[in-house]
Amino acid sequence: MIKMKKILGTVPFINCHPLNYAIDSSSLKLLYSVPSNLLNLLKKEKVNLSLLPIADHIENSSIYSLENKCISSIGKVDSVILISNTELKNIENLYLDTRSKSSNLLTRIIFNEFLDLAPNLKTFSPSKNIKIENNSGYVVIGDLGLEITYASPIGLKIYDLGEIWFNETNLPFTFASYNYIEKPNSILIKNLENSYNDGIKNINNIVENIYENKLINLEKKIIEKYLSERIVYEFSKKHKEGIDLYMKLARNIIEIERNVFNG
Repeated sequence: MIKMKKILGTVPFINCHPLNYAIDSSSLKLLYSVPSNLLNLLKKEKVNLSLLPIADHIENSSIYSLENKCISSIGKVDSVILISNTELKNIENLYLDTRSKSSNLLTRIIFNEFLDLAPNLKTFSPSKNIKIENNSGYVVIGDLGLEITYASPIGLKIYDLGEIWFNETNLPFTFASYNYIEKPNSILIKNLENSYNDGIKNINNIVENIYENKLINLEKKIIEKYLSERIVYEFSKKHKEGIDLYMKLARNIIEIERNVFNG
């Protein structure tokens, strides 16, 4: 059991800067990792509380969400994308981002449930120089996805997964939320709330810091638009509806794949 200072699991993407802006470091330490590894840290008690991909809830009944703050979008998100050189209907091979869980599963929902397609599934580790194969699609998340969106690579199509989800469901998509196994005390929760509130009040300072320290290769106005307009941090009833639908569709896909494998 972790004692003394509590540890919060988070991700090294700029969309977490408003959440982490004013964390009281005397009582809470930040531990950074990619989204796909955060559940492992929580289960091993390396962290007391963590942002987790919502996909982690599908087969893990021992984790619980605070349902207070989240990383979500209502429509376009810009940083969770599928890139390809062809139309969605022509994609035969789907490369999933090894850093992701929720977005990879969202992509499979889009193809299986919304488009009635079943491309071959593969994985890859994204870099700034992705070699695009014909009739293939590549899921890219985080800051790299955001940079690719605004680089507008010639000859490539960029599909925004948050936008596709919203157009199909008219619901927000929640990529991650705060989760725990052992419920944190009220002081820790208040620390998170205060940090977020200060972060939103000081969004201009956050944008300036990201830009001046070259944490991402984007213009200042794009960073501000992303944090102020694209990312939605407040959790609402509509978010819960969106998560419930996502879970239902995701479980359908997982069950179908199990039946195929076992058949």
